[in-house]
Amino acid sequence: MNIVDRIVIGQNKYLAIAEITNKYYLLSITERDVNILKELDDFQLKDEEEKTDVMEFGSIINKLLKK
Repeated sequence: MNIVDRIVIGQNKYLAIAEITNKYYLLSITERDVNILKELDDFQLKDEEEKTDVMEFGSIINKLLKK
């Protein structure tokens, strides 16, 4: 498992995008649990040379949850 990005939503609470066996998932993480909220079918990482613009985590989540 590789955490691609995460955002703090409270004390010891996070939303994260994780890569697990070449698939991407939205996770909720607390000090007690890790839960898969959604498989992100259309999520793709950009190559290093394509990373000219930084996309905010919230924008990524909003875009993916609208599908």
